[in-house]
Amino acid sequence: MANMTDCPLVMIEWEDSLQPTAAWAYLSDFEPKASMRIASVGWLIHDGAEIKVLAPNIGGLDDADSAQMTGAIHIPTRCVVSVQKIKEPNRVTSSSVPDLSFRPVPARTRKRTSAATA
Repeated sequence: MANMTDCPLVMIEWEDSLQPTAAWAYLSDFEPKASMRIASVGWLIHDGAEIKVLAPNIGGLDDADSAQMTGAIHIPTRCVVSVQKIKEPNRVTSSSVPDLSFRPVPARTRKRTSAATA
């Protein structure tokens, strides 16, 4: 099980296949196309010999036991071109911002224009 301290923020450049051909086509008209180069950024939550997994979204950062992730990208290691570590900025926490409020913000009312009322 991954711990946030073991998950560096990285950018992975990797190669992926193109989408399948959408319609029937003559084999005589076929022309091969190159793969697509992709850059994905996230926390490297698994760095295996067969697969690397990036999580671009992590929540529950104030409690390691409650940390959650969503949007994980599974990248076959054989498709990876490069992995670059990214320096993480300091996070803002509720204790470092004295005026932070968790009260809901009142809904705004939209002014109607003459075009909206017509």
